[in-house]
Amino acid sequence: MAEKFILHVGFHKTGTTAIQASLFASRSTLLEHGIDYRAKASHGAAWSLSGKVWGWINRGGRLSPQSNWRKFVRSANSSKRTFMASSEFFTELNLDHIKKIKQQINTEKIQIIFTLRPLAKMLASSYQQYLKYGIKADYEKWLHEMLDAPGTSKMTPTFWRRNFHGKNINMWADVFGAENITVMVVDETKPDFLYEAFNNFLGLPTGTLVKQEIGGNRSLTAEEASMLQQLNKRFPKNRAWDDYSIFIRQTAIRALTDSEPHSSGTKLLTPSWAVDKAEALTAEAVETIGKLGVNIIGDLQSLKNSKVPTGSSVDATVIPVDTMIDTLLAFEQGVIRKMRWRIVLGEIPRRAKVRIFTKARMANKEGNPEDGE
Repeated sequence: MAEKFILHVGFHKTGTTAIQASLFASRSTLLEHGIDYRAKASHGAAWSLSGKVWGWINRGGRLSPQSNWRKFVRSANSSKRTFMASSEFFTELNLDHIKKIKQQINTEKIQIIFTLRPLAKMLASSYQQYLKYGIKADYEKWLHEMLDAPGTSKMTPTFWRRNFHGKNINMWADVFGAENITVMVVDETKPDFLYEAFNNFLGLPTGTLVKQEIGGNRSLTAEEASMLQQLNKRFPKNRAWDDYSIFIRQTAIRALTDSEPHSSGTKLLTPSWAVDKAEALTAEAVETIGKLGVNIIGDLQSLKNSKVPTGSSVDATVIPVDTMIDTLLAFEQGVIRKMRWRIVLGEIPRRAKVRIFTKARMANKEGNPEDGE
């Protein structure tokens, strides 16, 4: 049985990847301080527990096997140290999933950590993340889908499973107790804030967790986002998730996000109406969280004072030549290296099934399949 179980559950777009990279780089030091950090198992356990499909459900997406969660539980329960995991995908769990964690992790000491930023600051980056899963809506349409009636749209439904911050934290507090919940409010004026907060929380020496180089992954420019949105709209519907993942996500998109934006690119701006609605939702979340009695690190009220670049969200109709060249050059031999043998060997029967399925749909005159996330 683990001496203690610490679970960092997100939220998305709050520095989770940076913290996870730092924890991974410091594994040996963590072990010296009695902390068993399981990096590789974290995402898989969250996906397994929630039943998440990686990719497009009807076009080659893969369901995370239940065995991932069972292995995670066995590892936690057999650990003699403080067992720690971190995955923002745990914020997609429902109440039954959360209760299952409490029932199956055999330790009396459980700490849940949330990292939090203003919702308005998450809008543009969240939209871009969903673009990388193939959605076809432009930014303005997506914002209306998310904000006109929060939580009701079928487009990117995981957005609100993740981002009803007050309700989400309240749900975890109901299961584990408010005294076992810690909310770290990101202070963007202090680049090292999260690292220092985690160092203190875990009882690590100052400077143990520090920023790591984790590649580019910058935000897309407005022109790049428009190009990707148009590409998604034209991506053939008889092509599978593996095709999109390899040729678009891992090549074209990565070529852009791992490089510096061209000087002619403009920033994706958020309309003021969307910022206003997001700030109102953040104010509600702050009020909810403030009443829960959870542990707060940072200034909770600062979440209501977000500063977001605002402006008209206009689709770009002209893409810089340099951007197109960078994208095309991504289709090199690196693509072949990314095509794992299981994909190549599985392609023939998969394509046969897709062809049969497509012909059947055309014969029945059915509508187009839903976009994947």
